[in-house]
Amino acid sequence: MARNKYSNNQKASLFLIIAAVVVLFWQSDKILNPSFFQKAVSSVENADFKMTVLELDSADSILISCKDSHILVDGGEDSDSATVVNFLTAQGVKKLDLVIATHPHADHIGGLDVVIQNFPVERVLTPKIPEDKVPTTREYTQFLTVLSRYDIPVTAAKPMTKLKVGELSVTVLAPIGEDYSELNNFSAVVRLDYGETSFLLTGDAESPSEKDMLADPQIAALLDCDVLKVAHHGGKSSTSKKFAKAVSPEIAVIPSRTGEDDGPTYAEVTERLEDVGAKVYATRDYGNITVYSDGQNVSVASQKEPK
Repeated sequence: MARNKYSNNQKASLFLIIAAVVVLFWQSDKILNPSFFQKAVSSVENADFKMTVLELDSADSILISCKDSHILVDGGEDSDSATVVNFLTAQGVKKLDLVIATHPHADHIGGLDVVIQNFPVERVLTPKIPEDKVPTTREYTQFLTVLSRYDIPVTAAKPMTKLKVGELSVTVLAPIGEDYSELNNFSAVVRLDYGETSFLLTGDAESPSEKDMLADPQIAALLDCDVLKVAHHGGKSSTSKKFAKAVSPEIAVIPSRTGEDDGPTYAEVTERLEDVGAKVYATRDYGNITVYSDGQNVSVASQKEPK
């Protein structure tokens, strides 16, 4: 009769070692594979629509893709241009059907001149700024120069302007006023509709612009959306309690600043959104944030899991 090679204690120890190795291997895949968390939180299958809010240091850039149609909303700072161009290339973008330049601040339009030089652009949507408020910054001058050089059609972002981009419906809700003291309030606020799902992109619109939208019955009726791109990097001068309630988003995405001591402000705005039932995601916590839609439901995926 053959003798047992291992004692019961030895067998138990061997089993525990093998189990530990298996668990470590699985966990290492989660850590080393940056798409793991993205797969874990995404629930909408076969989604033709996706909106990615890029993690930039202190700027906005959003790519919206639906089948073969692509919209870029803002292009970050001049220093972000390579990041934006590389992301578009990685996503298989060959041309941009629409570029929305929400307003002339450098952290929104600074990288657009380089983007436009790298991708054919069918049309640009941007607000008309009063002559006495038109900035003379290098970034805005470069943006206007490249529009002229490539002879790109420009549509003024006026309330209730409507555009169709593939299966996406684009409706401009703001700016409404013409005498704002801050450029932020001239931000193009745009509603996107895909099937039964809706998205509100607010640039850097602050309280005066929000009040004007809430006061206009036609515009106010269009504020209720499934997904909100939170204005002004989550600053408390935007996303008032009344505005948050009017939008009542299921998902709110903040392209938040990194490395700044804005904890109290960030917490205040997050609380306003959570009070109306929104799940809040910030790029400084989650990295690039992608919202998917199949035309009926929306879900979120992120580049990384928050600490």
